[in-house]
Amino acid sequence: MSSGGGAPDRNRPAEPSGSGVVHPQRFLAAIVKSRLMEREELRQALLKVPASFRDDTRRLSDALTERGALTRFQAGKLMMGVTRGLRLGPYALLAPIARGGMATVYLARDVGASHELVAVKVLPPVQAQESRHLARFLRECQLHLSAVHHSGLCNYVTHGEEAGIHYMALEYVPGQSLYRMVNERGPFDAPRAARLGAEVARALGALHESGIVHRDLKPSNILVAPSGRAVVIDLGLAFLKGEKDVPLDVVGGPGYIVGSMDFIAPEQTLDSSAVDGRADLYALGCTLFFALTGKTPFPTGGTSKERMAAHRNQPIPRVRDIVPEVPERFCQLVRTLMSKNPAERFGSAKILAADLELLAADSRGFFPEPPNGDSIRAVLEELQIHRPGEVTDVEELVLRDPHGPESEIQTTQFLPAGWTSAETVSWTDIPPLRAPLPVAVPVNADQSSMAAWEKWVLIGLLTCCFFLFGAIVLLLARVW
Repeated sequence: MSSGGGAPDRNRPAEPSGSGVVHPQRFLAAIVKSRLMEREELRQALLKVPASFRDDTRRLSDALTERGALTRFQAGKLMMGVTRGLRLGPYALLAPIARGGMATVYLARDVGASHELVAVKVLPPVQAQESRHLARFLRECQLHLSAVHHSGLCNYVTHGEEAGIHYMALEYVPGQSLYRMVNERGPFDAPRAARLGAEVARALGALHESGIVHRDLKPSNILVAPSGRAVVIDLGLAFLKGEKDVPLDVVGGPGYIVGSMDFIAPEQTLDSSAVDGRADLYALGCTLFFALTGKTPFPTGGTSKERMAAHRNQPIPRVRDIVPEVPERFCQLVRTLMSKNPAERFGSAKILAADLELLAADSRGFFPEPPNGDSIRAVLEELQIHRPGEVTDVEELVLRDPHGPESEIQTTQFLPAGWTSAETVSWTDIPPLRAPLPVAVPVNADQSSMAAWEKWVLIGLLTCCFFLFGAIVLLLARVW
């Protein structure tokens, strides 16, 4: 210790190198107390830090961060003496990646053998003190347990509680939200929006098969991975069909409307507990409108009541009034999804996904990636255009391997120049996939080319049919 006016005690820890920053010894003790590093692990890390840094908390923190022993988020908390909540169960929190009204989502690493990266959703203790918030969080954990494992969903890993902090670990999906992508880079073109919509529809279909209605689908709840894969996140407001004895202020209902006002279905604004999967399809329609135009369907200003009234009463806006380049077929699909009457929307998310996949088709084929045969066959059966044991023209088209050997007649030969599936109303617009049966070709005995035609007939009437068919297609292509 030092007396007043005397020289400073050299054995005393150095003063903090900034307001609110703990002494170096306390900083090192906090690392161990937080369980981010074991003592031996910390000792090995300090061997690589210059001795002159060890009396300055900030320089010591920077050195450990630069060597990968800590993240900047962890170091910042530890320099303030915060140790609680930096490790929850087997997960070391690395950095916050999203903040919501009640919870914060962190990128975390499993400190066990797997070192797996996960997203950990944390309910702060102050929020957990309110029974309604805690009940919603625990209910979300149970809904994730009930949901099927699907590539279009942020899949559940585990959940737990430590030192009064409730957390849930989910699959980590790198990427940006659709909301951020559109705001930063502009609206999607029609094929890209259709591909994204198809993936979201498949994810919704998986939820609906589990009896779960999302009830809060919106651009900020759709993540787009670097590969382009779309993932639906956040079941915080989801509803499980058949739920009973759940308080209205938790599950929603008359007087307790849950959802996001810019994307909420009309029927959800009346009774949030009396909706089905078609409410999610309405929200997907609003989301596709945003993806294509960069705007919400109805003005975002005004009170919540005014915005809910717009969904119930205002005419459905047209995408093409804002972006004329969007094909009319796509525009009509969005309008169908946004029908005020749920009965006028698509019957299921599966059927919607199939339609969106066709809209996303390029000139090479009807799917950007090889489709799953079983899922397509299920859709065809639902549409009642497939019978067991029969391979229909439609099924042959959508199940064809785009990377396999080419057929004798290219798919594009059937299509006029500039054709896209978004402009096609029915399958009857597409000529038959199989060549028609050979027919006898009349031969004029007075023509000098008679012998040549007889030769072609002898070689094979089918070859003659191919030539005639090709000429017709070329003629029609010019007309179109």
